[in-house]
Amino acid sequence: MIRTRRVWEERFHPAERGWGILDIGLHPNKRTLLIAAFEKGFHRFELDANGPAVVAKQVIRDKNGHHAEDCVPDRQIRATDVPHVLAWNPKLVQLISAAGNEIFNYTPPREPTSYRVQSAIWCAAWSANGEIYAFGLENGAVSIRDRRDNELCAVHRQSNYPIWSLCWAPADSPRANLLTVADWGRCLSFYDTGGKQVGEDYRLDFVPLSVAYSADGQAIIACGADKKIHALSSSCAEVGRIAELRSWPLRCIQRRALTNRSEFLVVCADGVLNMMETSYDKCSHFHMGVYACRDALVNVSVKVLEKGRESVIPIQDSVLHVAVYRNLLAVATVSTVTLFRQSDQDMMLRYEEVTFLRHAFTCRQLLLAAENVLLLRENSIEALSTSGVSQHTWSFPTEIKAAKVVGGAAGAEVIYIATQDGTITRGIINEPFLEAMLKIPTIPVTFELNLTLLKIAIVGENGILYVYSTDSRELLFQEAGADSCAWNQYHPDMLAFSQGSLLKIKLGEQKVHARRTETPVNGTILGYAGSKVFYDTDSRVVVVDVPHTMLIHQSVEIRNFRDAYEIASFGASDNDWRTLGNRALDHLEFDIAKACFRRVRVYSLLYLIDELEQRSKLNDGNPDLYIAEVFAYRGRFEDAARSYSAGGRPDLAVKLFTDLRKFTQAEEWATNETQRTSLLELRADWAVKEDDKRGAVELFLQLGDTVKAIEAMKEVGWGRRILETARTLDSVTDRETIVYAAGVLLEMKDENAAVELFERIKDIASVIRIKLASKDWDYLLALSEREPFHREAILLPYAEYLVEKDRFTEARTAFARAGRPEESSKILTQLAKVAVNIKRFRDASFYSWLLGRASEESARQHPDAAGTYQQDAEKYFALADVYSAYAVIDATIQDPFSALPADAVFNAARILAAILWNVKQLPDRIRMTNVLYVLAIWAMKSEAYKTARIALERLKELRLPKALQGRFTEVFVQNRTRPFQDPQELLDFCHSCSSFNAALLNVRGSSGYACLACHTAFVYCPVSFEHLPLVEFHLPPDMSEPEAMTLISMEQSSAPFPDHASGRDSMTFEHQSQSPVQDPFFADFHRTGRIVVNQKILRALREEEVVVLRLAPPDRWRFFRNMLADVVRVTTCTSCWKIFNYDDFFAGVLELGCCPFCREPVIIKVDED
Repeated sequence: MIRTRRVWEERFHPAERGWGILDIGLHPNKRTLLIAAFEKGFHRFELDANGPAVVAKQVIRDKNGHHAEDCVPDRQIRATDVPHVLAWNPKLVQLISAAGNEIFNYTPPREPTSYRVQSAIWCAAWSANGEIYAFGLENGAVSIRDRRDNELCAVHRQSNYPIWSLCWAPADSPRANLLTVADWGRCLSFYDTGGKQVGEDYRLDFVPLSVAYSADGQAIIACGADKKIHALSSSCAEVGRIAELRSWPLRCIQRRALTNRSEFLVVCADGVLNMMETSYDKCSHFHMGVYACRDALVNVSVKVLEKGRESVIPIQDSVLHVAVYRNLLAVATVSTVTLFRQSDQDMMLRYEEVTFLRHAFTCRQLLLAAENVLLLRENSIEALSTSGVSQHTWSFPTEIKAAKVVGGAAGAEVIYIATQDGTITRGIINEPFLEAMLKIPTIPVTFELNLTLLKIAIVGENGILYVYSTDSRELLFQEAGADSCAWNQYHPDMLAFSQGSLLKIKLGEQKVHARRTETPVNGTILGYAGSKVFYDTDSRVVVVDVPHTMLIHQSVEIRNFRDAYEIASFGASDNDWRTLGNRALDHLEFDIAKACFRRVRVYSLLYLIDELEQRSKLNDGNPDLYIAEVFAYRGRFEDAARSYSAGGRPDLAVKLFTDLRKFTQAEEWATNETQRTSLLELRADWAVKEDDKRGAVELFLQLGDTVKAIEAMKEVGWGRRILETARTLDSVTDRETIVYAAGVLLEMKDENAAVELFERIKDIASVIRIKLASKDWDYLLALSEREPFHREAILLPYAEYLVEKDRFTEARTAFARAGRPEESSKILTQLAKVAVNIKRFRDASFYSWLLGRASEESARQHPDAAGTYQQDAEKYFALADVYSAYAVIDATIQDPFSALPADAVFNAARILAAILWNVKQLPDRIRMTNVLYVLAIWAMKSEAYKTARIALERLKELRLPKALQGRFTEVFVQNRTRPFQDPQELLDFCHSCSSFNAALLNVRGSSGYACLACHTAFVYCPVSFEHLPLVEFHLPPDMSEPEAMTLISMEQSSAPFPDHASGRDSMTFEHQSQSPVQDPFFADFHRTGRIVVNQKILRALREEEVVVLRLAPPDRWRFFRNMLADVVRVTTCTSCWKIFNYDDFFAGVLELGCCPFCREPVIIKVDED
């Protein structure tokens, strides 16, 4: 069951040195091996296919000074003893090592940490996710800690045996995420991450020195003091022996898991390091849709693949072979063969033990029959009774490649055997004689018999599929490109075979239908049931749904409707059922057609089939007439007429077309004058009774009464015919008729046709009226270009439409093109007033900003009144800023528990207070009491007691709403018990003059949010309202903006700013900062209060320090320097030219899809790299 191969072996220290290797640790990259050697410290090795490479370096030389270069570069680690425990984090580059009772944690790039525990440490292990680790102590305790060395829990066990090994179970193990503990007292225990024991202690027959888990997590690999490596099941039962070594195996580590096998590193007490590869024999069997396989080494999983039912049977011993036959299951272990029978409860997949045979059977495969157990060996098959008595043995001259029990009477089942020489032999279990059936020209790999046992499909080693008849033993079919095959369990002629992911289906004598599976499947076909094909892969059974549409169509083409219906019953779409039903009905296969249409619930055709069946039972008519009625029902009238004529009833064809008012076709099938005369009379009656509107229209047109023809067309809804008729009229003489036709088309909701007619007679006003009603703006805008006289009538409604859709920028352009720019400002003013009245202050801020933009455009368009318009723009922009900040204040008042950030609320309140402190006439709906109240509350929360007291003192002078008076009194009393000061981090630092400003500015009479010392206006983020570290500078008059941008983008020199005071150059590094007194950047500021830079200073600036507002002419660009560019990233909106904190801006863009202030759409480009 378990196969072991030693990949390589390496001795690191002479055996006479004793314990040459103390422990090993495998790096998460699975290539670097760290070894803790006796008196040598750490060594590092690189692993390859042939073993460890030459020592890269000695990582730790002695126990006094240890240089852990492999783990933490350029760090010194000191220990008091030789490290003898290693454990790598499987997910991160983090190493745990222990020496004595001291443990070290190496986590680059942090400094190494260490701590001591109460007892010596003997082992350590990381969890599979790398989040926690555990170490075992000499006193029998276990400590579980997280990656930061914080102890989560401690396990104090009743026994005081030293903990010799620890291992965490992987996530796919039956004991997922449990800690496996092995002690010197021969016990295995399991604990969860909370330190609670799961299950009881398990006693072993040997002392476990090291434990690990197999690649699939189903087996525990235990290294024992008996110099053997044992494989244990999840219940700690020994299921096999992996290897036997020359000395104690001290440590076992799984290196990597490969397909169906895994690699282990085993270090022994004599200094020998082994790389071993283990794998398990495949143990499974499939019979008639039931699949049994070994599960967790000591269990058997039985699955009904088609229904998805599964049952797991515990065996409590290593499972060597399984076999399934009908409702029986046989399980072979090392010493027994146990028989199970499925329970009679059909809905439950349960197996009950029947009997077992106590005997050490050796075989390559196990087969099962109703009363026999078959042991398949290399050249023989032995038949045993269920009591273990050998009945007879079949011997073969060559190796047996495959054998299957295909069914039969109980005790006399038929068995087919394929041998290496290509012979297929048939036998009966209770008879000792065999019959050679046939022979193929290659070595058989597998074979399958169909449902009736009349055909056998054999896959050869050369990849060719052979299909023979078991009766005549003739070759019926062969096809290249097959590695496995299976007959359909429900159809004797459906065969599936595959080669890799290419699945081929063959039905009877039809051609092979090949298709690739949707997902690549690397496995062999187990079975084929209905429309499902079962693949046996290395890890699991894959179910592939196979559409049978092509097979159904092939069967229909050869008129094999019975086969087509049977295949469709396995699973077909509604279209397939309809196609099959229609084709069956065409050939009068009533029973097949009825069954198909019943599936898809086409009741009308079911009624027709019932009527035809009743008539066929009474011999009423001939088949041609039945087929004609089917054609007529489907609308195939020409075919119906031909069938009526073939049945000797052309009069029925005439009646058919007459009822359909297809008089032309009816005349073609009329055989005498009487019928033709009758047709003419019917046509005339139809025209009189207005049943034939086309005829009436033609008559009116022949008479020249176009208006009545149009009325007739209107009644039948012939809008297209009305348009075609009106196109033939003269646009001058028949103008009234064309207008009438256009009106009729409007009533029929055909606006485009009406517009075409109005354009023919040059009635543009009517065209505009129609298109305005349908809001076809693309057409109207194009019309305004062609008809300048009607431009105002088009653009004014279009501008109003844009305002309704909040597309104000486009609306302003439309009003301007219509010659009514004042309408844009009027509408925006109304919207702003409404937004203020209903307290939607963010909308009020947006509309105010739009009014400012409109005033700026008016200033550019009217240079003579530019000053007035510019003042209006500044007023509106200031009002937009005030309403934007007040929106935060109002939201806080309305909802005290809102999710607004505390810093944003505090900053908005103090900025508003600074701006509005000395304002006598506040903007509409702005309440200073709300601003000061919020400022006081949030200042207290931020421990800015001085700011809170100033706000509270000012509030005493104002009338506070009753709802806020109680809270005001409480805060006022609390503030009196606090010191009259603000935290320094809340003070505004002026980067121009290097002075600190109080958190609440403007209390001494200055205006705006600006520095009290140099009166420089502060720049703040419109989202978080935090003070941004920006200083504005100006260009010399003789320097253009593009020239300045070129200088800024140039590469910096090594000495950015000269030292003017000393007359020599000084070096300033990017990560250093200069005070404004020392920085040449501020030289002009100290003299003139205004920063003007020259070319040298511009070249010295880093590009990421400069923020540029590229304002539209005639305004000049504004330049700012970010004094903390490495800490505070800023960005600008190219629409409103507001400066934002980088993170706040893009958080708002991701949430809103536009600029948080001006609502202009922003497209974020993601770098694909």
